[in-house]
Amino acid sequence: MEQLLLAGAMIMAGVAIFLSVVLLVRYFSQSGIYRFSINHLTMLIFVYTTVILAFAVVYLSLSLQGFQVIQAVDFRSMASVWDIIETTVYFSGVTLLTVGYGDYVPIGIGRYVALLQALLGYLLPAAFVVSTVMMREKHSQ
Repeated sequence: MEQLLLAGAMIMAGVAIFLSVVLLVRYFSQSGIYRFSINHLTMLIFVYTTVILAFAVVYLSLSLQGFQVIQAVDFRSMASVWDIIETTVYFSGVTLLTVGYGDYVPIGIGRYVALLQALLGYLLPAAFVVSTVMMREKHSQ
C-alpha cells in the first residue's frame, strides 16, 4: 500500500511539474497585450512554488523507497514529519533557485533529479521572457 501511495505521489509531482511549465509557456493575457503585471508575477510565484513542492515530493518519495538522494540525511531517522518536509522543500528550493549552498549534497539518483530541477530553474525565466516578447511582437504587427 505504501508503494502505491508513493508511486501516486511521484506521478502527481511529475504532472504538476509538466503543467507548470505548460502554463508558463502558454500564458496569455486577457487583453492580448503582454506587460509584466501582477498577473505575471502571481503566475511565476505559483509556477515556482508548484515546481519546488513537486520536486520535494520526488526527493521524499525516492528517499522513502530506500534511495539515498541527499548526502548525510536519513529521512527515516528524523524526529518528525515536519523535519522531513522542511528538509526536502529547502533542498528543492535551493536547487531550483540557486546553484546550492553545499549544506545538502545530492547523491545517487538524487544527482540526476537535482540536475533536472536546476535545468528547469534556468529555463523557466527564459520561457517566460521568450513567450512575453513573442506575443508582444505578434500583437504589435
